[in-house]
Amino acid sequence: MNIDSSRKAQARPAWIDDAFGQVVYDAVGPLCAGLAIIFCAFTVFNFFDMPPGAVQPLVIWDLCIVLCALMVLRGLARGSISPSKCDAIGVALTWLVQGNILLAFHFVGSPVYITYSAIVAVSVGCLLLSPLHLGVATAGLTAATLAVASFQVDLETLAHYGFTLFAASSLSFVIYSARMRTYTRLAMMRRHDEVLKAELEEALAGTEQELIARRQAESRYRDLVQGIDAIVWEADAETWAFTFIADHVQSVLGYSASEWISNKDAWVESVHPEDREQAVAFCMSCTQEGRNHVFEYRALTKSGDVVWLRDIVRVVKDVDGKARQLRGVMVDITESKKAEAETARLEAQLQQSHKLEAIGTLAGGFAHYFNNLLAGIM
Repeated sequence: MNIDSSRKAQARPAWIDDAFGQVVYDAVGPLCAGLAIIFCAFTVFNFFDMPPGAVQPLVIWDLCIVLCALMVLRGLARGSISPSKCDAIGVALTWLVQGNILLAFHFVGSPVYITYSAIVAVSVGCLLLSPLHLGVATAGLTAATLAVASFQVDLETLAHYGFTLFAASSLSFVIYSARMRTYTRLAMMRRHDEVLKAELEEALAGTEQELIARRQAESRYRDLVQGIDAIVWEADAETWAFTFIADHVQSVLGYSASEWISNKDAWVESVHPEDREQAVAFCMSCTQEGRNHVFEYRALTKSGDVVWLRDIVRVVKDVDGKARQLRGVMVDITESKKAEAETARLEAQLQQSHKLEAIGTLAGGFAHYFNNLLAGIM
């Protein structure tokens, strides 16, 4: 028994029962509203159509059903009725309706009311989802109907009605079983969807955090690149078309980043004509060989001024070892070159002055020597 119970518990988790309870809870409101309207109409019908002795008890019973339905609706509106109580409410309403049918059968004696009982028995399978409450409701309907019918009809007719109720009850359980399977599948699908939704939301949250982190990293990288006092760039190794260049290119060469990127020959055209052939040949040779390289050359700014650049180039290769991208940094070394030229000029002047000083010393030595000779001759 424990093994079977554990298997049933595994086959039907608690959240499925909660889902079924919610289904019954959602159905109780429309059911009570429908019963209130129907039995209000039955109250008027019974008042004019029933025999004089049956009017008062039937009307009172009809009004009791209407009052009970309205009380349930009020409880639902105030939130005082939980889903766990709705199955019991459905059984009570079923018995109240059956009691009204049997009371009418008692006073009128028409076999059609037994047929109504069979309809109610079938309806129970459509309205209840709890096996316990379904069995209680169906057993109560069958017992009460057979008890009342035994005083009104002969044995053969009673057996006929008993078979009808048995068939109706069996159909009720079939309907119930079908609903159980359907709602079980729907509940499991809904649960699966909720799990997938939770996983998707978690994945989206992780992706969003990753995107935020990536944007922050890109922003820091861009701020770092744009803040360097040099021109950071990236270009295609085959076409030499620039795919990125830092904004510092405008302060050095006078071109905006968009102007530089839009012109695929921007770098070649910027190299000084006297250095262009040598610089292009050297860069092309290093790219084909996949060698990182450093070289210096003169470049022309947008306004025509000459600046010296030191280009530090790194060759990025693909899995086959072929050059895929060029990444580098152009450093403005114009002031350094000017300083080197000035240093060379000063060194040349110093050397010239040293030469003149040596010549003066030599001339002074010769003058002193000749002066001594002349003094001896004198």
